[in-house]
Amino acid sequence: MPLLVTVYTGLQLIDEAPNAALVSAKYFDSEASALQVGGDQLVYIDPATAGIFAARLPPLTLGGVYRVSGPTQSYTIGSYEDYEEWREWLCRLMLGVRCEILFEKPARYAGNPFTRLIDFSDSEGWIGHADCVVLAAAFKARIDSARRSASVTQRPYLFDTYQQFAAAFALAAESGGAVQFHEMRTP
Repeated sequence: MPLLVTVYTGLQLIDEAPNAALVSAKYFDSEASALQVGGDQLVYIDPATAGIFAARLPPLTLGGVYRVSGPTQSYTIGSYEDYEEWREWLCRLMLGVRCEILFEKPARYAGNPFTRLIDFSDSEGWIGHADCVVLAAAFKARIDSARRSASVTQRPYLFDTYQQFAAAFALAAESGGAVQFHEMRTP
C-alpha cells in the first residue's frame, strides 16, 4: 500500500483515551466513516502505533483525541520501497552515512535535525509540532543541495519527494500542526 503523509492543522486536545477501541466507541460516526464530534474531524494519537516514537510527539500526547480545526493536506509518498529508497538517499545526503549506520548508532547523529525523520517509522506514526518546526527549517536550509543531488543522480522523483516533505513540515510548523504517517486506504 502507498504511504500517505497527512498534515493536520489547528489541533485542539478534547479528550484522552488509552486505546483505539474506546475512541471508536465514543466518537466513530458510521455515516461519515470517520472519527467526528459535531461534524468536526478528530484524530487519535494511538499509543499502539505512536508509542515507539513518542519522543517525536510533543506537544501532542499519547492517547490524545484532537479536534482538527484547520485545513488538512495529504501527500502520497509512493510505496514503502519508494520511501525506503528516498530515505536512504536523504540519509546519505544529509548525514553522509547509510540508514543502517544511523539505526545502529542513533546517538552519534542526534544533533542532525534530519535524524528526526530518517530514524522514524516508515509506515505509521506522528511527528508533533516541535519536531515539525525543526524539520521545516532543515528542509528549507538544504533545498539547494537536495536539488543538486537529485539532478546529478538523474532521479528527479527524489527531489519531488523532498519538496513534498518540505511542504508538509512547513505547513505544520506555520499552523501549530502535526504530521501523520499512515497507509493510504483504498476502498
